[in-house]
Amino acid sequence: MKKVVYLAALTVLFGCAKEEKKKPFEIDLDLTGEMMQVNTQTVIQDEANANNFYSKVDTLTKYGYGYKIVLPDSLKETNLKVIISADVKETESISGEFVISINEPNMNNLYWGNRPVAVYLKDLNIWKSYKDSIIINSNQNPKKNSHLYIFNTKFSGGGSFCVDNFKVKIIKQ
Repeated sequence: MKKVVYLAALTVLFGCAKEEKKKPFEIDLDLTGEMMQVNTQTVIQDEANANNFYSKVDTLTKYGYGYKIVLPDSLKETNLKVIISADVKETESISGEFVISINEPNMNNLYWGNRPVAVYLKDLNIWKSYKDSIIINSNQNPKKNSHLYIFNTKFSGGGSFCVDNFKVKIIKQ
C-alpha cells in the first residue's frame, strides 16, 4: 500500500512540475508596413537624414500616420493591453497625443482612448522616447468585424507633433 501511495505522490509531483506557465497571447508590431497604413500624407522626409521619414501633424492636419489592424479572433472579446512606444517631438506647444480606437467597418466608434505625450515630453524641438499603455475592456472589443486604429494626433495648440520609430505591442490580458 505504501508503494501505491508513493507512486501516486510521485505522479502528482512530476505532473505539476511539467505544467508550464502560459504566456499571454501577444502581437509585437514594429509598424514598418506590416499593417494597412492610414494618413500616409503626414509622412515627411527628415531634413537631417534623407533615409529617415516621420509623421508630422498639426491642428490643421489633425490625424497622423497610423495603422488599421485586424485583430485575430483569439484577441476579440478579451481585455487587451496596448503598449505604444515611439520617439516624439513637439515644436511650439506640447499637446500631441496617441489615439487607439476600435471601429466597425462603417466607422461607428466602439472604443476611443488617448494618451497625451505631455506626461513624457517637457522640452520643445527635442526628440524624446515615449512609452505608454492603455487597457481596452472586452465589452469594447467585440467579436464582430471591427478594426483597431492607432495613430498620432494634435487637436489643439500651435506647432507640430512629430512621431518616429512607432511601435505597438498588443497583449491579451
